[in-house]
Amino acid sequence: MDDNEILNSVSEGLVNYIRDRQEKCFLSTKESFVQYANRWINQAPDLYDGFQVSDGAKQFLLKEMFEKVYISHSMETGVGIHAEDFTSWLFDKKDEINFRFWNRFVAYLKNKPGWTDESIEKLDEDSDKVLDFAGDPTRNGEWHRRGLMIGDIQAGKTANYTAVINKAADVGYKIIIVLTGMTENLRIQTQNRFDTDFVGIVNNKPAGVGLFDHSKGFPTPFERTTAKEDFNVRTANSQNYPLGQKVSLFVLKKNQAILNRLLSWLAEFSQKTNMGKIPIPVLFVDDECDYASVNTQDNDLNPTAINTAIRAILKKFSRTSYLAVSATPFANIFIDSETENEALGDDLFPADYIYLLRAAEKNPNYLGSTKLFVDFPTPPYNRVLVDLDPEEVEQYLPIKHKKDLYEKINGIADLPPSLIDALRYFLLVQGVMDCFPSVKGKHRSMLINVSRFTKVQSRIKKAIQDWLDDDVLPSVNQYAQVPEILSQLGGTEYYNLYLVWKTYHLAEITHMDWATYSCKYLSQTINQVKVCEVNQSKEAEELDFDAHKGKGIRIIAVGGLSLSRGLTLEGLVVSYFYRNTKSYDTLMQMGRWFGYRGSYIKLFKIWMTQEAQSDYQSINEAVLDLKVQIERMNELKQRPQDFGLMVRRNSYTQLIITSRNKMRHANMTEKIPIAIAGHCIETPRLCFNSQILEENSELVHSFVKEVSRIGVKAAPSEHLIQEKDALWHRIPKKTVAQFVRNFKTDKFSLNYQAEPLADYIENDLSVSDWDVGFSVLTNESVCGRDTFEVAYGTISVPIIGRGAKREGEILKIGNHSVRIGSSNACRLGMSEEEYARRRAKNNKDHGSGSLVDGNLLFDRKTPILILYSISVYESSNKGSKPKEPFPDVKSPIYGIGLGFASSSKERPTGQSFVYFENTVAQRQNQEIEEFAEDDADEE
Repeated sequence: MDDNEILNSVSEGLVNYIRDRQEKCFLSTKESFVQYANRWINQAPDLYDGFQVSDGAKQFLLKEMFEKVYISHSMETGVGIHAEDFTSWLFDKKDEINFRFWNRFVAYLKNKPGWTDESIEKLDEDSDKVLDFAGDPTRNGEWHRRGLMIGDIQAGKTANYTAVINKAADVGYKIIIVLTGMTENLRIQTQNRFDTDFVGIVNNKPAGVGLFDHSKGFPTPFERTTAKEDFNVRTANSQNYPLGQKVSLFVLKKNQAILNRLLSWLAEFSQKTNMGKIPIPVLFVDDECDYASVNTQDNDLNPTAINTAIRAILKKFSRTSYLAVSATPFANIFIDSETENEALGDDLFPADYIYLLRAAEKNPNYLGSTKLFVDFPTPPYNRVLVDLDPEEVEQYLPIKHKKDLYEKINGIADLPPSLIDALRYFLLVQGVMDCFPSVKGKHRSMLINVSRFTKVQSRIKKAIQDWLDDDVLPSVNQYAQVPEILSQLGGTEYYNLYLVWKTYHLAEITHMDWATYSCKYLSQTINQVKVCEVNQSKEAEELDFDAHKGKGIRIIAVGGLSLSRGLTLEGLVVSYFYRNTKSYDTLMQMGRWFGYRGSYIKLFKIWMTQEAQSDYQSINEAVLDLKVQIERMNELKQRPQDFGLMVRRNSYTQLIITSRNKMRHANMTEKIPIAIAGHCIETPRLCFNSQILEENSELVHSFVKEVSRIGVKAAPSEHLIQEKDALWHRIPKKTVAQFVRNFKTDKFSLNYQAEPLADYIENDLSVSDWDVGFSVLTNESVCGRDTFEVAYGTISVPIIGRGAKREGEILKIGNHSVRIGSSNACRLGMSEEEYARRRAKNNKDHGSGSLVDGNLLFDRKTPILILYSISVYESSNKGSKPKEPFPDVKSPIYGIGLGFASSSKERPTGQSFVYFENTVAQRQNQEIEEFAEDDADEE
């Protein structure tokens, strides 16, 4: 064994040794545990035949033991919980509170489409928990709380903090400040939302929630801002209601001048009333908190203007609760947790709590990353993505361009053909959606995000509008009622629309032929479409969806920044996206297509490159990883200021996590182990080398013959999911590990590293045997049969078809995820009864959500090695997949998958990833090292 193998073995041995001899008194604090663990590390040479513990080895062993023993014990017993300054208060007081604001909000929601009793109940539960964390506004003395609420993009975060605000007004918060994005159109959209969902008055008349409480004396909130005007000192001084008399609402954009106006006004109010710090409880909601609010200056003594203003406003009050809200909170995680500034107070690090809203992905009507950005999305999500060919788009709209590009855009011919096809598809969808009663009369929109420059956006908007007016509408109006002459109309826009109709199989969705659709829907629906520019230029238009309720508006929205942060496009059904960005959070926020799409999901389309799709998958994995850490922190009942968090970066992508000036307090770790329990790790990146592929083929054939000889063939009486005669039990882990070592893949494939995986398999003390078998198929394309010699004759297994691309000496199977098989490949070897039981439970818990390998590997008794026999064909950049044999590749070729069983809360070592630690994690690691050094000195 080499040094690493010995070290891993010592680590596992010491962990088990300590578990067997746990003395509870040494597990009560971190310090006592470190001292206790050091004693056993110092005895390692005696326990492990003279093994020499270097300083580096000691740090590794200590961290492993701290993680696997102390943290695990704390999760089970509650040891180590720290919440000195917080006591839950809301649930004890609920019976005493008159929830008038909340009750009328509930009545309002029950009359809104899409809100069910179940969804309102979840909203009630989530908002209760967040409000409880926010703090009791009636509590005396000076106190300040900092928290963070994380939700999915376009998944109802605004509804959740609106619920919190309604309840906050009921429990005694008298000032509510809502900070929106940096653009006025987004502020107006948020203000309009609160006019209906909280205040209840629009144009001096009851509206929204105001229609559901007719009792006299209702304490209607006083608005310090309106849809027409952000905060203005002159207007504020002319108002009759002083602060604190009843609830005051401020809806502000993130603008230095606006925030400083409010700050000056508060300072004047404080002086006039001789209050010092204003003793009125404040709830400060910072929407899109990772944008503009985070201090990006190198010198914390001179923070950025908006960060300074937010902290100065909070400093004016003696009782404040700051609630940050985001779907991409990376920048907030990396805020310095120990900033001290006497003038401004603490920075905006969410020191007191982080609350995770329920995952919207579990809702079958929600369209999100985990449904889209996988190699084998299930219907109907498998028809959403349309691959853009970057070479085509670059000829017209280069990904890197300057603002003078607008000079080259003088008409529709100066735009990419793929964009014109996307526009035609959107035009056709108008009539198709009129066939669906559930969306008839609703808003429909298309997003075009291809440039950050407003002049370029303006030219694109004009080119599209001219094309509609001069080409499309005249052609459709002339020919829509005579579809029988279609064959004579080649080259016309009417004929081009017909070609798009055929390409996207719209007849199958509408159950209507072209002639019927053309005569009944085409011209009347296209005539209603308009193009608008969404940005901060003078030519831009305000998107007022509420003004067109009942009949719906149909818009093609061209924009950049304003389409990337917070702005909601109602009824979004088509997106055309070709933008570059450097960071996780910016790219995720550009995905305005995420959201609840309901019955028109079959029509939903997104045009984007495969590279962008890969980036979205990497980001999704990082978000899920962070959420797991936060869930763990909350299980331990620890605060973010006590529990270090890290964000994972995937080396497949060139993206950084967030802008570098927001990560200046983050620390990049060395590559550290990531959990592999509960994961299926496959080999989708193979060497494009005929000799290596042939060697793999010979290896697989000999391995199958060997496992059929030494293993136990699964019997039909076991009722297991399997290919006939192609599943074997009781394969020694050493045999599996040796096969994994010898199977050759692309050596730079970070998701599958043969040596560390083989080491883990061989050294895993909890497992002795594996199951081995050929994949079972569901929706995969079967291309033929493959024959293998086994100890009892021959077997025949299916060959599956997979698209592939060549990149240098790498053969990439699949498009943008690191998988060969389906997301539930690990059902192989599971009993049919157990699989049915888990499917039923999953359907009950998550609606129509599919079972995936993570569900199937949990509590599985035996890990599984899956063999794939594959025929590859060339993937197309244009969305279709012509099944043409891949040149220079002799079929079949072989791939493998390793399904690691998961049955505990441990984090077994596996492959390594780079993580970025926040300041709390850095401090904790330093403390552990210091404890170790102190203890070593004592020894």
